[in-house]
Amino acid sequence: MTMTIKLKICDDCDYLCSNSATKCQMCGSTNLVNGTFTPIKEPQKSDRNKFNNIIKEFNIKYEELNR
Repeated sequence: MTMTIKLKICDDCDYLCSNSATKCQMCGSTNLVNGTFTPIKEPQKSDRNKFNNIIKEFNIKYEELNR
């Protein structure tokens, strides 16, 4: 079952605000649009491990380049 969340989105800066907000917390605009959003599903553990390994490899290569 997918859970949806009612939020408002700022029409000026695309910042997500609470459903009860009257102005954007980021830019102060009052141009808020009602919306319903579905959170991104938590990645599988194997996908998370692959992602972490890619980040580690990137960091190692970055450090080697900056020596």
